[in-house]
Amino acid sequence: MFPRASSPRSCKPRSGRASSSRTGRARVAPPTKAASGADPDGSTLLLATSATLGVVPALVKNPGYDPVRSFAPIAKIADSTLVLVVPSRFPANTVQEFVDQAKASPGRLSYASAGAGNQTQLLAELFKSKAGIDVTHVPYKSGAEMVTAILGEQVQMAFPDISILLPLIREGKLKALAVSTAARHPQLPDVPTMVESGIPDFVLTFWSGVVAPAGTPASVIDKLNAAINDGLKSPQMRESLDKVGAQADLGSPQDFARFIAAETVKWGTVAKTAGIGMD
Repeated sequence: MFPRASSPRSCKPRSGRASSSRTGRARVAPPTKAASGADPDGSTLLLATSATLGVVPALVKNPGYDPVRSFAPIAKIADSTLVLVVPSRFPANTVQEFVDQAKASPGRLSYASAGAGNQTQLLAELFKSKAGIDVTHVPYKSGAEMVTAILGEQVQMAFPDISILLPLIREGKLKALAVSTAARHPQLPDVPTMVESGIPDFVLTFWSGVVAPAGTPASVIDKLNAAINDGLKSPQMRESLDKVGAQADLGSPQDFARFIAAETVKWGTVAKTAGIGMD
């Protein structure tokens, strides 16, 4: 995936997730805990995500690692947009129209998530809180089940990741009301952001990046950062990310460190606002 520039002797654990690869369920991730305690010699890297360094620490009292202090950020890889979608036949074409529908029938509409404590639940609960609406949570076991439920009109709303939505939106099987990013997505230029739709301070993404155990030498961090950024510039990588609607985000280790620190605060605020916590 990336050029081999001063690559570590091994790369284990290869990834840390709170559950499956794109769900973000708040379950303490053993690879993340293992990586946080590994020798800081450059031989251990972790593919961190908004789930492992954002959602899990926000919901779990003692995940066994600190998202800021336990790791040395190397490079952010990409952001993936979450999209507020409704069934194609649902009588709402904008976020405000959905809010009006929900307020007209408190508690009668429902939304799907990919599991309790999942990133998709947090976004929906944040939306409910900011919009002042009562929509019932229906947790499913995976992102695929979540999307199936909304396609089958078993629920009226969900916040899936764009990677599994683009064909369904383009074919008219689901309606996209808004995206969770600060700017409109290039592959959905006609879909407004949540902020544009009247929901303030609603900017959240599913992101991924590479970190090492805290204390890893700066020289190793810098060489790995350069290698990852070079890989992200390649046409092949750009094409791969584009296929799943993800957007590369190149930067320095310091940029990524500041980003993680801000994300820790942001997801903590989201969890508090949504009233969600897990033992």
